[in-house]
Order: sequence, then C-alpha cells, then structure tokens
Amino acid sequence: MRFKCIWVLLVFSHSTYAWDRIGHMVVGIVAWEHMSSKSRELVAKHLKQIPDDAGIVSNGVTSRELFLRSCNWADMVRNDAFPKRKSRYDRPTWHYVNLFWRKQTLGFETSHNGELVNRLDTLNPKGDPIDLAWVLHLVGDIHQPLHSSGRITKGEPSGDRGGNDFRLAGVGVSNLHSFWDTIFSRFWKKKPKEDDYRWASRIAEAIVKKYPRNSLEPELRDLCFSRWSMNGAILAREYAYPEYLERDKVPPHQYQLTVVDVSQRQTALAGYRLAMILNDLF
Repeated sequence: MRFKCIWVLLVFSHSTYAWDRIGHMVVGIVAWEHMSSKSRELVAKHLKQIPDDAGIVSNGVTSRELFLRSCNWADMVRNDAFPKRKSRYDRPTWHYVNLFWRKQTLGFETSHNGELVNRLDTLNPKGDPIDLAWVLHLVGDIHQPLHSSGRITKGEPSGDRGGNDFRLAGVGVSNLHSFWDTIFSRFWKKKPKEDDYRWASRIAEAIVKKYPRNSLEPELRDLCFSRWSMNGAILAREYAYPEYLERDKVPPHQYQLTVVDVSQRQTALAGYRLAMILNDLF
C-alpha cells in the first residue's frame, strides 16, 4: 500500500469480528465526512468495479451508502450461507495480529500470528477495488484494541485470542472481544423507525463532537500501521482487563463507560486516518 511507517506532516486466530456492522459504518461515516469531493467520487467509482459475486450491490444506492456497505464487506463475506463467496473472498487471518503480553512484564512479544499489519502494508487499494474494500475494513479493525492483543496467563499460555477466551455473562455477548465489538450498538440504542444509516450517523456525530479532528492532530501525523497496532495492544493492556473485571460475571457499569470512551476515541482516529489515506490516494 506504500504507507509503511510514513509520517505525514500536516501544515508543516481470532474467530469474531472487530467492531460490529454499526461500528464499521461509524468509522466509514467519519471518514466520508472528512474526504474531499474528488476523493468521494473516485472512491465510489472504484468500488462500483467490484465483481458481482463479491456481494456488494452498487445499483440503486448512493455513493455514500456504497462506501458504508464496503466498510463492512470483509465481515459480510464470512457468512457460511454463501460458501462460494466465502471461499473466494474470506481471509480470517487478515483481521488481526497478536502482540502477546504478560501482566508481570512490561514488553510485548511480537508474533506472526495474524496478518493485519502486513496486509495493510501490501494491499493496493488504488489498483484493485477488492483491495480498497479490504482497506476500508481493516483500518477499522486495527483500531479495535483487542485485535492487536493476545494476553498470556497461566491458564492461557498461548494467549487469549484477543479476549475471545475471556468469558462474560449477562450482557448479550459471550466474551470480552464481543463486548468491545458491539459496544456502540449496545450503548446507543436504535430508535424506533431509525434505519442503520441514521443510527450510525447519530453515533458518528456524537463521537466527532467529543473527539474533533484537531484534538487528535498529533496522532494523525502517524500513518505507520505497526504503531497503530502497538497502540491498540497498549490500550488493551491498560483498559481491557482491570482487576475488578471477573470471568463469567456481568461487567460493571464502570467498565462499560471505560470501553465506550476508549472506543469512541479509537473510532474517531480510524475515521480521520482513513480519510487521510483516501484523500492522498484518490
């Protein structure tokens, strides 16, 4: 992708998903609102070239809707109900990378388990529309902290698969990873007669208001994917496993508020950074 550890000067195996559908749409909305008109037009034109068997229907939808659908496409193709599409397009190991860590030590043990960073470094979104759809999705994935984390414990010497093996109860999700993935759709309840686009737009508006682009300016200068991933692992280490969080128990309200805040900031970063990448490419 030609962005490996580029510093931009401004003015001077996991089995679940990263963010749910609404979360990826929120990232896409933030990005779309910060893209130039030219970039929007060219990106939409490129996405319309995606083969029909990929399952992204572009006829009869606006450019914005096509863009938002494409942000979630890489999760959509994991559906077992469409085995041919899944076989051709699904790449489970692209969605994560493990940075293993232990509570008693300070460093991280980089692993080759998971291809998230490598794929973002090598995809060619301007040349291949399928690669573009992957980039729209993976930029969201890399900002979900548990997609870069593999906590090692005595009971989990090979890591906990980004919190997939940390079981929870009573919150409509089965584990810690899913708790983070679905935080927006659980925290911001869908209103009656509100479609998904309006729902995601309402969430995105609240996030941008809390974390406007200028408040994140220093971090937006960094387009190094490996550092994005390392930052995610650090956030997972600092916030995902507090002492008061117990396995097989309902997470306290305090924990939900922490996850909401961390996720809002990460989603804002993801959207702004995605817009920067696309504005540069297109």
